Amino acid sequence: MGREIRDTTEPVPVDSDLSGNELIKAPPHKYTINGHYTWDLGGSELGFVASYIYTDEQWSSVFNRANTEVPSFERVDFRLNYYSKARDLRVSAYVRNAFDEDIIEAFERTSWYFNQQQRASIQAPRTFGIEVNYGF
Repeated sequence: MGREIRDTTEPVPVDSDLSGNELIKAPPHKYTINGHYTWDLGGSELGFVASYIYTDEQWSSVFNRANTEVPSFERVDFRLNYYSKARDLRVSAYVRNAFDEDIIEAFERTSWYFNQQQRASIQAPRTFGIEVNYGF
């Protein structure tokens, strides 16, 4: 029997054996596929990047309770890069979570003593941005 730990998220705190439980935030599978294409424009470059991210289901509590299992998710990001070799200028426009998926990162249960609230952390919705880098 492994080391027992007290679970205060239950109405009556109990000692729980964590032997065999999966690690938190350690999905069985996680991968990213990137596609990058670059066009040469003489003294500059234009590039397009597409990224697909998959993360398998995972636990957000060491107790591996059903209400702390985070479902798997997929996310797609895009980026358009411009690079001027003559001016050492880089400009990027991007969109993260391009299809505006509702992505849960973690569930959390507070102690029974604090009304046992259930909370979730979520990733940002679709986000647009521009980055500018200039070397001098």
